Amino acid sequence: QKKRLSEDFVYSFKFKINNIIRKSFKKRNCIKSKRTEEILGCTIQEFIYYISSKFTEGMTLENYGEWHLDHIIPISSAKKAEDVIRLNHHTNLQPLWAEDNMKKGSKIF
Repeated sequence: QKKRLSEDFVYSFKFKINNIIRKSFKKRNCIKSKRTEEILGCTIQEFIYYISSKFTEGMTLENYGEWHLDHIIPISSAKKAEDVIRLNHHTNLQPLWAEDNMKKGSKIF
């Protein structure tokens, strides 16, 4: 798995997205009962295209980590599993520079 994570970008990105979504359920004591792509509302390839279309200058898929996936409406506002699913939909996610994301915290801009 380590080799595939380091060599296959799509697999690696899906793994990271899955972890982000799984943790958002776990923090609210909810069970993730749907597949990642069902929650996102699109395939991983479509999600990569969607996020890439939102990049600002200097963002690339290769420098993920310097930018984060930000929940436009913060995931912290979720109270139940249905909220977590709704807030993890691809239309509520955007790329944001790591520093800006840390400053934003749980606010809506």
